Amino acid sequence: MAEVAGLDPAAPLDQSGYQDSLTATAAWSSAAATTTATNEYLFSWAASEAANVTCASPASGWVIESQTNPGTVCLLDRVVSATGPYQTSVTASTALNYAMEIVTFKGGSSSAPPPPSASSVNPNSGAQGQSFPSVIITGSNFQSGATCSFGAGITVNSCAFNSATQLTANITITSTATGTRNVTVTNPDNQSSTLTNGFTVTTPSAISLIQKATFSSQPASGGTVTLTLPQATGAGHAIIVGLSFWPLDISSVTDGSGDTFTRGLATSIYHNVSGSATYTNFYYAKSTAGGTTSLTLNFSGGSTYLLVAVAEVADSIPPLRSINPATRTHSRQLPRGRQPQ
Repeated sequence: MAEVAGLDPAAPLDQSGYQDSLTATAAWSSAAATTTATNEYLFSWAASEAANVTCASPASGWVIESQTNPGTVCLLDRVVSATGPYQTSVTASTALNYAMEIVTFKGGSSSAPPPPSASSVNPNSGAQGQSFPSVIITGSNFQSGATCSFGAGITVNSCAFNSATQLTANITITSTATGTRNVTVTNPDNQSSTLTNGFTVTTPSAISLIQKATFSSQPASGGTVTLTLPQATGAGHAIIVGLSFWPLDISSVTDGSGDTFTRGLATSIYHNVSGSATYTNFYYAKSTAGGTTSLTLNFSGGSTYLLVAVAEVADSIPPLRSINPATRTHSRQLPRGRQPQ
């Protein structure tokens, strides 16, 4: 188990993969998982049913957080800040058949036309490195051919005229842009409107590992197994539960706070390891109520062997800003040849 902070509270799961070996080997490795976000928590576990086996020499950047004997299960993890393929590996103390999983968890004109007026932007914030194809700028007196600007560090790929009251901007935020910036709309007649602090660039949330643990139960019976976590879970955190079992599948996971756990794979992965077959899967809860050390695995009765790795992670994502229309400013250029009255 591992408890961390920093996941996306709406949809933390990004990628998953597995690899197993039917030939005894001391070199254990997972499949490669290609992340799609610039800030992710990578969680991996290796399992073998042989007793008294240790894991060592993890791949560069990976940390062995925990391992359990008998029935070895090794938990490894890391935090990455760049997208790309990631694969973990360890060296076992004895050449054995094994299975190893990896999961990744993831911002009209006239002679004297009135000036434009930008009043709101939706969405009004985005994270570094993100692209937004449809940012709606709402206001009045927009003209066909109007352009828009979001300040340094944000590229405006296009600014489409929808109507006199709406534009759609396609923007890309660089990885170095920071803070709030003004959003400016300029009509073809050079009259413009600036919405002060109309858009905010957020930095990726920091991921924190809160707690982790591994468990072994051989066999478990009665239809449920309740595990005791090292410490009480925190509110708003994510819980990730990696499972290796035989022969009965885990049908659901619950905790003492009544949180909802989502099954990671619709069908558990079967590992035909010579002499000892296993299944693997994982469950996760996106945003927990917190305050419990109880984690219960439910299966269909009878008895089953279990190897479990658990992680708790947490994040801190800045809230969206609210837009105050009173902060917008206008500038107007008079047509040539006209003087102020």
